[in-house]
Amino acid sequence: MRWLPGGSESAEDWREILQELQHSGVHAAAFIVGDGLSGLKEVIGEVFPRSHYQRGVVHMMRHSSHKVRARDREAILGDFRRVYRAMDRAEAYQHFEELAQRWGAVYPRWIATWREALPDLLAFMDLPCPIRVYGYSTNALERVNKELKRRLKRMEPFPNEVSAETYLYAILSEMNDNFLKKRLKNWQFYYTIYQEQKNTPAVHRRTQTQLTGYDQ
Repeated sequence: MRWLPGGSESAEDWREILQELQHSGVHAAAFIVGDGLSGLKEVIGEVFPRSHYQRGVVHMMRHSSHKVRARDREAILGDFRRVYRAMDRAEAYQHFEELAQRWGAVYPRWIATWREALPDLLAFMDLPCPIRVYGYSTNALERVNKELKRRLKRMEPFPNEVSAETYLYAILSEMNDNFLKKRLKNWQFYYTIYQEQKNTPAVHRRTQTQLTGYDQ
């Protein structure tokens, strides 16, 4: 199984990847995080229709920071941190409306873009609080890619594709061992909560209160 799309990334590339995963035995994907690539959400909905799609918050914040004046950047991004760090969607939308009221006249297009994307940006709030931080961005994967690039820069050209794949596999195996040492404790417990609360709002409210001490 290999995916080396040429040129720019596209939703069609991801359709092929997701379909290959499906044909390889992945019957469902509960939660998929993407970077807002045009058409990606629709492709995910076709291949894995029961998946929840999360648009990467950090990626969009980074992109948006270039659309505002430098003197406003820190204040705007600080305001949006209050949105995605809220305890629930109601509080998140309340903070967003405060942000929109403060900055809407200055950056109407920026606010409109965020408002349209907000449902996908807040999908991670369906997760139990202790694991939300793992679900709102693709940062973990980007760190893997950055580490691969860093190590490959120090290498001489590979004689063939097989030797390149062998080297990459060795790096990824090492990184995977490190991830396993740092993995979230009680992951199965939190995942079980996630599965239960998807269809039972009362369970969601009760478990969130137990895990955070915050009565929604």
